[in-house]
Amino acid sequence: MDYSLQGYILSSGRCPCPDTDGDGEENRVDNGTPAGPGDDTCSSCTGTLPHLTLGISSGKDVWHNPEKYGVYEDLVKTTSSDFCDILGSIISFYG
Repeated sequence: MDYSLQGYILSSGRCPCPDTDGDGEENRVDNGTPAGPGDDTCSSCTGTLPHLTLGISSGKDVWHNPEKYGVYEDLVKTTSSDFCDILGSIISFYG
């Protein structure tokens, strides 16, 4: 799961939104600009791991419980060029 999430972030330059309806796909709200994630939001910042969006067969742990997943909205709206800067500022804030 960790490697799939890292690969998604590396290829898209942003974090996926959580799955909030149980279908395995991220629940992203486009807000009108399909080509630009800068105005995207998530239907919720917490939910379960969007395993189908990440290309893995299951979003469950070894005990068959759904894997919880949450994301900062700034990391959903970012582009690959500023992802590290935004992540760094979040880490510094919680230092």
